[in-house]
Amino acid sequence: GRGYEFLADFLIRLDALNPQVSAVIAKTFSPWRQMEPGRRGKARETLEKLARHTLSRNLAEIVEMMLKD
Repeated sequence: GRGYEFLADFLIRLDALNPQVSAVIAKTFSPWRQMEPGRRGKARETLEKLARHTLSRNLAEIVEMMLKD
């Protein structure tokens, strides 16, 4: 679980410096719905944590797209 938390914090910091790169890295979460239940939950928590922050348009769009049902 700490890896997901680390990645969320990293993406938030990176997004302020380089929104395009943060959006590309965030795409690694795209298969989160196919993960095993434990990892799926952690990945969703990470995406929701990102969604609660003020993000660049690039990263916000990616996160919003992945959280849509």
